[in-house]
Amino acid sequence: MYRAVERFADLEDEKYIYDVGMIYPRKGLNPSDERIKELAGSENKVGKPVIEFFEDPKPVKQEESKPKKEKSRKK
Repeated sequence: MYRAVERFADLEDEKYIYDVGMIYPRKGLNPSDERIKELAGSENKVGKPVIEFFEDPKPVKQEESKPKKEKSRKK
């Protein structure tokens, strides 16, 4: 997965705007490896990387919550 590190308009996707932190590519877009390298490097119109690779954190299995035992109050 990639995310935008700079705000940019993807000139190969009808100038779709990616804000910082947005996932690239957006759903339904399948960019070539060459396009990803271009955006992740400095060989683009901006002259610096506009996306970076990041690993999607694996979902953590949630433990089922157990009902808490009520404490008895002493008088």
